[in-house]
Amino acid sequence: MAHNAHARLQPAEWIEVNGEWRITRWDDAAPWEVICGDCGDDGGRFDHQSEHVRHVRGPYPTKVQATAATTAHSTGRDGLTIHSPGTGTG
Repeated sequence: MAHNAHARLQPAEWIEVNGEWRITRWDDAAPWEVICGDCGDDGGRFDHQSEHVRHVRGPYPTKVQATAATTAHSTGRDGLTIHSPGTGTG
């Protein structure tokens, strides 16, 4: 099963608003990360994710590396076992 992952810049700052964490600032010099909802990543704070999701996320120093990791993950070529969506295990 293919996963629908995407790359984004790591958020530079988070704030909590009404019990939800929101991104307040992006930093163009920040590293990149891979977000995969099929692995259970909700796009929230790194420290609120499972160990597997943190592994998939990276960070990746450049957009090129993050894009390559996204492609590898989306096609199952990243060496991670792909399970059912929402399991948080890949």
